[in-house]
Amino acid sequence: MSLDRDIYKSKNELNLKNNKEIQINKVTGIYLDKFRKFKGATLELGENITVIFGRNGTLKSTVMGLIAHPFRTEEKDVFGKVK
Repeated sequence: MSLDRDIYKSKNELNLKNNKEIQINKVTGIYLDKFRKFKGATLELGENITVIFGRNGTLKSTVMGLIAHPFRTEEKDVFGKVK
């Protein structure tokens, strides 16, 4: 599997006013450029499982947060707040 950034369209190409109108169903990978310590980094996700490992402070949680960010949910946390 190869992450091909050329197949993705901008909000203008999709005739949308803002990015929040774009519905994302699946993330197959992420490309990070000029973000914290990342410069031109590509992470391709597996179809069923992806393992991300490394020492503390290597931005593993940051990457996972970026991958999960576009998904909305009505689920509530243990305090009753919508996630």
